[in-house]
Amino acid sequence: MPKTIVRSFSFDGDVLEVVFRYDDTLGIHFGDYPDFEETPRYTPKGRPWVNAMQDACIHGINHFEEARQCLDCGSCWFYLKEHPGDLIGICKNEHRQKRMMNLHAAQTERTMNNETEN
Repeated sequence: MPKTIVRSFSFDGDVLEVVFRYDDTLGIHFGDYPDFEETPRYTPKGRPWVNAMQDACIHGINHFEEARQCLDCGSCWFYLKEHPGDLIGICKNEHRQKRMMNLHAAQTERTMNNETEN
């Protein structure tokens, strides 16, 4: 059994690699998943990467029972994963995407203004 395995996750052309390390005692691989709350990451379309265990945002809709509030991203209807059982994916909620796109536009405008001033 290999001690490490690298798995690639891909959304919107953004590829993220996660290293899985083998635990001899338990006999399974554990993924070294990034903390997207601490270090946010976005796809080229401005959609945020999220962990299934990450606290849900105010825009969440419970995938299993709409009347109940989401507690984490994994129970949210907007959580999009590549394969069943994946613990990371992206948020497809337009509110979060628009916020990123507006942030990107503001950063681009600031950069352009700085370049014209210099």
